[in-house]
Amino acid sequence: MNRKIEMAVDAAVEIERVRSIGEFQARLSDTDSKLDRAIGKAREVKNHIRIEAGQMIGCSIGLSPNHLPAKIAGKLAKPDGLSRLSPSKMPD
Repeated sequence: MNRKIEMAVDAAVEIERVRSIGEFQARLSDTDSKLDRAIGKAREVKNHIRIEAGQMIGCSIGLSPNHLPAKIAGKLAKPDGLSRLSPSKMPD
């Protein structure tokens, strides 16, 4: 199952690093890193996962300029959401 999910994610975005059995890190191009494009790519990932792994498999996606805030954003979006943390939304 994990391989199906990895292939589904990789079909939508380039996987930069596999962090664990269910956690992938992707780097978006300059064009795709614009907020509206990044959200579109995240939705594409979610759609590919549903098609390849099944409707019952959800995923939480966190968007941010680097890994740690993206991981936190993903945790905020559980169990099957999409969230972003940007410098302007971070506490001092």
